[in-house]
Amino acid sequence: MKQLPANGLVCFFGETLDHGFVSVSLTPPLPVIMGDYACGSTFRTSMWEALNASYPTVGLVVLNGSKALLGISKGPHLFPIKTMTWMMSSSTRRGGQSAPRISRLHKESEANWVKEVEEGMATHIFPLLEDSRGHHPKHWCLLGGPADMKILLAERLGLPPDHTLTTSSVDLEALLPSAQEWVETKKVKEIHTTLKTLTSTLELRPDYLAVGGREVKAQVLAGRVDQVFSLDDFSPSKLDTIRRACDAFGTYLHLIPFHLAPPILQEARLVGILRYLSG
Repeated sequence: MKQLPANGLVCFFGETLDHGFVSVSLTPPLPVIMGDYACGSTFRTSMWEALNASYPTVGLVVLNGSKALLGISKGPHLFPIKTMTWMMSSSTRRGGQSAPRISRLHKESEANWVKEVEEGMATHIFPLLEDSRGHHPKHWCLLGGPADMKILLAERLGLPPDHTLTTSSVDLEALLPSAQEWVETKKVKEIHTTLKTLTSTLELRPDYLAVGGREVKAQVLAGRVDQVFSLDDFSPSKLDTIRRACDAFGTYLHLIPFHLAPPILQEARLVGILRYLSG
């Protein structure tokens, strides 16, 4: 290999039971952001599985006034990336006539620290996050910490309150379970918002709907479908076929879990919204 792939390599080397040798090198779909070496009687594949997981990638930041931990998570898998430290100026109320100046310097120190952490996120976290909806990567970041620094950082980033969680310490692992719940809640809200288009079309313009696999496929291949709503429980090969057909004709594809799907989608499994009606 002349050049290391952009995302790095995951390599497995070992001896087989018949005294042969096996060597496998894989290029992951996400960047390898931390080294890992393990030697044993079996191949440890947890890192490879995490890099290939279907969970969304979420940026995690836990901070207080002197320390910040940056990382990403994919479902239950946590990848620490960087530790940042800061020397905060004193916030003592004493000082007589100097008290206003001390308070001002402390606020300036807080603002500079929050700016420093934001720059660290831009360098180390944002490039690793993906958002097909075109939103800024910061919208897939969750902030934690025991005090108010996370709130100041959220305000600087322009994030709503549901992006901040209180943790007992500056610890990424303490944030991980809450991060998984936050992702599920966020996904459910987005699905409900997406489904409003389908339900409103059903109520107001049912003639603009293509219902069932055969009808949806014909209309997609004719280039007349704007959006397709599909249950997410098709086989991987079937979903790949649906996705490729939609991509080829500029059709948006929404994958909906069965328990969140409206009755029409639960029954038909595929529903499309037409761009226009044929004459």
